[in-house]
Amino acid sequence: VTLWDVAAERQVEIRGNDAYRFVEYITPRDLSSLQIGQGKYALITDENGGVVNDPIILRLGESHFWLSIADSDVLLWTKGLACGLGWDVQISEPDVSPLAIQGPNNLPLMVDLFGDWVKDIKYFFFRETELDGIPLIVQRSGWSKQGGFELYLRDGNQGEKLWDLVMKAGKKYDIKPGTPNNIERIESGLFSWGNDMDLNTNALELPLERFCQLDKDAEYLSRDALLKTRSEGVTKKIVGLFLGPIVFTIIIIIFNPEGLNYEAKCILASTAWMAIWWVTECVPIAVTALLPIVLFPVTGGLDLQSTTASYGHKLVFLFVGGFIIALAIEKWNLHKRLALNIIRVTGSKKSKVILGFMIATAFLSMWISNTATSIMILPVGLAIIAQLKDDPNTIENENLVFGKSLMIAIAYSASIGGMSTLIGTPPNMVFAGVVEQSYGVKVNMFDWMKFGVPI
Repeated sequence: VTLWDVAAERQVEIRGNDAYRFVEYITPRDLSSLQIGQGKYALITDENGGVVNDPIILRLGESHFWLSIADSDVLLWTKGLACGLGWDVQISEPDVSPLAIQGPNNLPLMVDLFGDWVKDIKYFFFRETELDGIPLIVQRSGWSKQGGFELYLRDGNQGEKLWDLVMKAGKKYDIKPGTPNNIERIESGLFSWGNDMDLNTNALELPLERFCQLDKDAEYLSRDALLKTRSEGVTKKIVGLFLGPIVFTIIIIIFNPEGLNYEAKCILASTAWMAIWWVTECVPIAVTALLPIVLFPVTGGLDLQSTTASYGHKLVFLFVGGFIIALAIEKWNLHKRLALNIIRVTGSKKSKVILGFMIATAFLSMWISNTATSIMILPVGLAIIAQLKDDPNTIENENLVFGKSLMIAIAYSASIGGMSTLIGTPPNMVFAGVVEQSYGVKVNMFDWMKFGVPI
């Protein structure tokens, strides 16, 4: 567990009869379903569609909101906008300083501090409470994918007391002071204002369209600008649209390394085109995936029959079938039922729990992708870890040791199970396809299992 002092993450408080109208006005995100006690990530945009900030908008009351911001002066911008509009809103910076608890053991620590009710807080939802007389808002959020909570301290004079209380309670979880980590947030796909976007970034240039409901009923400042951008196309994505074929042409005409035949050069050029379109997402990914059907035959890299046959290869359908099974299993929580029932049979001793998870993970990995299995089983494992209590009579942190062991066991058993069948992991199917094409040897599911299951 780590404790982050993120008091620099200031709040902009918005009150008044027009508070809700004003908050809707500054973002293209539809906030009509925002409940009291809930927060939502949103892009704040100006009249040109530029991103002013990307805060969490918290609704504390019917006409009471916070913008939990960082890295730009939203306070002055909103005050100026409100003054120009002449609406009934009061905007200020309250005495609020956030403290973030992040990391795999965040939930056990929060339960120790506040009680079991914190388990019921959904992501981005919050609750007003106190800790030893310290007024707080507890929200399930944080600038990491490790999972965690943010404690919004509402009395700056009690900051040191709050810090000491959390550090003392977190001692058995080996708590350490920490800070937001840029590498971790990049790996997690989290965006940062000032790094990935700024006032010159059009909201539609970001892969965050799901947070922009351009046709929402409420009036908003950037409506005309964003609708125009949607109609005319995003400039940066248009660059990618043209850059793909330009690089393709350059490779075909100019790139002539020794030993590379013409057909291979055509495949390389087509791959470069596809890579640029995939990265820029200037067209839907599915469209990019179909480019070889056109490019390979036209350039002579591969004939049409061979190209299209690859899309309909039996192994592709086998792999797709595995993902369909995974979706069905996840929808009906069959993976949880299987894992918990196996644990019920193997026993509740920690070593037996790990064994149960390994059996469940390995079995599921035999019939669906081991990656998909890991993603499904990990939350189940984290839920089990959160229920365990550390023994205060020992120096060793048993909870931490068990958590690490269980995570490694899940990953290891997913790899083992994935080796057992053709559909357990994509390389198995690729290998089977290469062997059949190169040597004329067909490897069916049963043949593979005779070799893979014993391993």
